[in-house]
Amino acid sequence: MLNVPNMLTTCRLLLSAVLFVLLGMAWAKDPPPTTLLDISLALFMLTALTDMLDGVIARKYGLVTTFGRIADPFADKVLTAGCFVFLLGFPQSFVKPWMVVVILSREFLVSGLRGFIEGQGRQFPAMIWGKLKVTSQYSLIGWTIFHLAHLTDVSASRCFTQFAAIGVTIYTMLSAIAYLVAAVKMLRADKCDGEA
Repeated sequence: MLNVPNMLTTCRLLLSAVLFVLLGMAWAKDPPPTTLLDISLALFMLTALTDMLDGVIARKYGLVTTFGRIADPFADKVLTAGCFVFLLGFPQSFVKPWMVVVILSREFLVSGLRGFIEGQGRQFPAMIWGKLKVTSQYSLIGWTIFHLAHLTDVSASRCFTQFAAIGVTIYTMLSAIAYLVAAVKMLRADKCDGEA
């Protein structure tokens, strides 16, 4: 069903593709062009805004669809994971391969848990940990692009960006543990109900 939230989700995927092209073009230049990074930052902020809007509109007007339940988190993961992968190409981004591995592993784990549990007819909704994870990752990506464009020569910005990248990665890992614990509790409750 094509409604406004689903159109926004589709736009997020298309805008993400354009964003990745721009980041790739910036990465190919040494130093990365400030203008290109500024355009990338503006496009990223617009793309992230569609994530907030589609959820708000869908819930407010009862426009939640099967397509939206599948495509919305998929589009979120494409945007965040793709940005982190492209930021790897910028040494001053302080995004390291191990961080991307942790971030991607978390997404695979949570998606797998959600698919397994919902495949059994149970709901496995997003938790506050997940929502804060997305917010922290969006904030880090936006800040890092700004840092690359304007502040790579500022030692305080380099220090902050490095610690922010580590902090967001650790929080991402903690959010995975929270989902894993919730899933285990849910499965144990089902087992106890079956034995009763």
